[in-house]
Amino acid sequence: MWYLTYVRKECRLRPDQLDALTALARRLNRERRGKGERITENTLIRWAVDMLLENYRNSDIFHSEDKGD
Repeated sequence: MWYLTYVRKECRLRPDQLDALTALARRLNRERRGKGERITENTLIRWAVDMLLENYRNSDIFHSEDKGD
């Protein structure tokens, strides 16, 4: 029950976003053929947030804010 260590945060999505996340999660689960943990819409949202934050950390904006510019 590792997922219980996550903090619950509500996020409102457009219907098209949720439909696309659901379709992608289903596709990825089919392609992995039961290997590893199940991929859910929440898994994809956490992955997207990680990617966004990593991109921000590596951006010029992040580095210029660190320097106090």
